[in-house]
Amino acid sequence: MARHAAAPLLQGKEIATPQAVAEMARARLAGSQQEECWLAMVNAGNRLMAWERLRQGNVESVPLLPRDVLEPALRYKASGIILVHNHPGGQTRPSQPDIIFTNTVRELAVNMGLRFLDHVIVTDNGCYSICQCRHL
Repeated sequence: MARHAAAPLLQGKEIATPQAVAEMARARLAGSQQEECWLAMVNAGNRLMAWERLRQGNVESVPLLPRDVLEPALRYKASGIILVHNHPGGQTRPSQPDIIFTNTVRELAVNMGLRFLDHVIVTDNGCYSICQCRHL
């Protein structure tokens, strides 16, 4: 809960790069032994409106449905979303299920009028942008 409580301090910050997202995420996920999935919701100027933990999983996965991602975005009336999750094991590359889930959420978001900006995987030492690495 303490990690989630720190989120309002970043409201209004421009989220322009996967590295900026990773830096924000690492502040909350550093040292986590379980996968966690978070959602950054931004306005039309890519300024952070809300940063919400969607779910916490186990050491190798976090169970999540597309509606778990899209519902908060609609509730906050976000213009765009950035999905973020960690890999506690240190591997930044996405798994095949990560890529499939990202594609599903992206398609649904676009159909609902939301900009799907990225899905960033973070570790203590690095990050991986699924969009920047052209998996979509």
